[in-house]
Amino acid sequence: MKFFRSMLTFLLAGLFLIAIPATSLAAEAWTTDPATGCKIGVVFLTDNWTLVSASWTGPVVEGKAAGKGVLTYVYKDDGKEIKVQGEAMMVDGLLEGKAALKWPPEGNSYDGDYKAGLRDGKGVLKWPTGQVYDGEWKNGMSNGYGVLKDASGKVLYEGEWKDGKGVANSLMVDKILGIPWGASEDEAKRIMLQRSKTMFIKSEKGTARNWQFYYGPYNEFDAYIYVNFYQGKMYEVSPNILVGEDQVMEKFNAVKQGLSKRYGSPIKETGKYLDSLVIWDLGGVYRASITIRKSTVSTQPPFIVTIEYYNNETAVIVNNALETTTGKDY
Repeated sequence: MKFFRSMLTFLLAGLFLIAIPATSLAAEAWTTDPATGCKIGVVFLTDNWTLVSASWTGPVVEGKAAGKGVLTYVYKDDGKEIKVQGEAMMVDGLLEGKAALKWPPEGNSYDGDYKAGLRDGKGVLKWPTGQVYDGEWKNGMSNGYGVLKDASGKVLYEGEWKDGKGVANSLMVDKILGIPWGASEDEAKRIMLQRSKTMFIKSEKGTARNWQFYYGPYNEFDAYIYVNFYQGKMYEVSPNILVGEDQVMEKFNAVKQGLSKRYGSPIKETGKYLDSLVIWDLGGVYRASITIRKSTVSTQPPFIVTIEYYNNETAVIVNNALETTTGKDY
């Protein structure tokens, strides 16, 4: 919670109100472009700001900014005048649709959706510190799924947001390839088939778990992807990258670097080559790991770089069950 309190303080100082407790303060402020007579409205989420001036280079409908153009406005925050400018879509004088706005003196920017003057939809918010929020918005605040990263690209929080705050404060990742932890088999299949260039291969019921099998993209790699279920709930997603012997360490190190950039330093790193194991803590009972193993299919490349995102507690239960039962899982 200390992190989110400090973020709130910074956001208020940095102009972007991600963590405001309610939207009841949202209010429209209107002014007229002196050059065109066009009316322009700006919606503020705090009564500490006042609109000083605004201009619009674009279509005008019934005396108000409309369509696509360039919006510029100046507002006053505690006596300081701050300028905002960028390309935007407007409807009835308010931001509506896509916009790419910058706060040049402060170095902040927002590129994304608006509705009735507030951020609403999907958008990317950047701070001068290098931190970035990329995700969903509602009523001017981060609501829905989003990722907050620091300047180095490390994930500070990934998951669901509500009114500007992460819902699962200790959990770094609550969706894998878009599938939330604990999703049903039907829900997981629906989500996977919505992914670009992803093909469903088959599903089977195992002795200790059920699983679905896909082929599709995992970051910049093509991968065979297993989605595993225990008692009807998703507990593990495993992309598997097929590689030749001359590429296996290169791909392994590329995946390791990518995961380290997102999740920080591993909590465990042991072995070499086929004995390699690297594990990251995702918060709570969740982990991510990478290993190298040999392919058992003669027509495929001989090595597999396996990435696993899993609920560690459930994985232990499943693995223990597999050791004491017979039959095929995969």
